[in-house]
Amino acid sequence: MSEESIHPDNTETQGTRPLRLFVFPRLDVVLRGLSGIELDEVLHQVKIMEPEIFPGEEAATEFYYQHLTTHIRPVYRCSLSDHAGSPFPGPPFSRYHTAPAETGLPIEVAFVLDDPIRCTLGDDWQYRTIELSVKQKPSHKTVRRYPKHPHLELLEAVNDLESELYAYHGARSLDALSDFWSSFEVHRHITEHALKMQRHKEAYDQPVSEALDFVREHLMNYVEDCLTPLADVDAQGLARKSDVQLDERATPQDQPWTSAESMLDGPKPDLERLIEEKEYIILAVAARYLERHPDHVRRLVREKKILRVGQGRPIKISSESLRKYKRG
Repeated sequence: MSEESIHPDNTETQGTRPLRLFVFPRLDVVLRGLSGIELDEVLHQVKIMEPEIFPGEEAATEFYYQHLTTHIRPVYRCSLSDHAGSPFPGPPFSRYHTAPAETGLPIEVAFVLDDPIRCTLGDDWQYRTIELSVKQKPSHKTVRRYPKHPHLELLEAVNDLESELYAYHGARSLDALSDFWSSFEVHRHITEHALKMQRHKEAYDQPVSEALDFVREHLMNYVEDCLTPLADVDAQGLARKSDVQLDERATPQDQPWTSAESMLDGPKPDLERLIEEKEYIILAVAARYLERHPDHVRRLVREKKILRVGQGRPIKISSESLRKYKRG
């Protein structure tokens, strides 16, 4: 059955945003407590996961609240044709070299709180073709390449997926890349490869589940630090510094790019103007206001030194709590 026939509401929107009609099973706990006997069955189930599809958001949301332990929040369907903006000039995922400053929340908790999966990809992404192509690469056909550092094995697989994305679609807009890296399909892809690594868990010095947690969080941070939709940033009164010029001849080692460079370099604005008359601001703007790295701001949120407003991504932070923290 074609995607068009099973997605009858794919052209409907609420205001300026697409309707969230698709409720997928959760991917974030599949490695917990697995035995070797059931691993292949779990891998099969992950490969064939399909969403529950609803005629309206109210029905989708009601189903989600009835299945909190097994399903993620409703997501929308993203078509590549919806994103016709100019190519994103910032760093690709493979050149994003920040790392968590400290161990954060367990990833299954973070998935519930932060909703890194926002959408499912439409036909025009040609995702199945991209995935079939990338699965022919050594990063996908072999495991145990980095037994001492399994997260590097997963990162290599994600980097190759990115290469295939650019091979098929070329440079794309910030919004398009944000949707791609926030899609169910990409997170399923990473989970599948981790399950294949789990077959040989004795060969790795660290648990594969921890490697998967690391890569998921790294991807979530990339989306938040580099691919926050421009509309979200503009609404905060701050022009995002996304015009990072990358020398095409440089390697990732030659020219690392971090969110700290994006947030803290360049002319200093009137910082108070970033948050005046705003009830909350997104984490990227909070990092600029506090003149701190985004990872430091995340830690302040976890320690409740500044207050988070609501759930979902991008993370929103109370302006008043930022003022109090800065004064104190």
